Amino acid sequence: MINEEFDEILILLRNLIKRAYISKEIINNSEPYLKAQVTYFDKTTNAEMIFPYGMQAIPPKETIGLLLNILGYEDNLVFIPYAQNERFKILLAEGEVVIGSPKSSSYIYFKSNGEINIESKEKLTINVNGDVELKANNVKIDAKKTDLGVGGKKIALDGDSVIDSKVVASGTNTSI
Repeated sequence: MINEEFDEILILLRNLIKRAYISKEIINNSEPYLKAQVTYFDKTTNAEMIFPYGMQAIPPKETIGLLLNILGYEDNLVFIPYAQNERFKILLAEGEVVIGSPKSSSYIYFKSNGEINIESKEKLTINVNGDVELKANNVKIDAKKTDLGVGGKKIALDGDSVIDSKVVASGTNTSI
């Protein structure tokens, strides 16, 4: 009798945490709780996905994660995605962190020496409603084209002339 109860408890404990993977696309992206169809032990079911505070994602199919039974009930499942078949091609040192999308290879890399690298394979957009303050010993811009936008004072670059307190870009006709 005691062995049967003990065996039953062991089975329940083993079933509390399982490895699973997303087997189909996300079920609902508009409700407060994101759900995915996940597969584990050849069983497929729906599970709510959870993420750390301030983070959210739509993981691709076949993303691996942990499937947890809340309160031990099989019909009350949550899925925590943690890895994919694709990974960042960065060898991390102790204390380093990478946050990003392995699918697009875009990421923010926090290095152990204090450097922060942002990598984007396409376009990087930063929107700020307030002011931006940049303090550095040296600022290097390596670009084929630099567009400083509109508004504010013009900046004289190497080769530019300053005529009557106005910046005239090199190659600009000043006789007009």
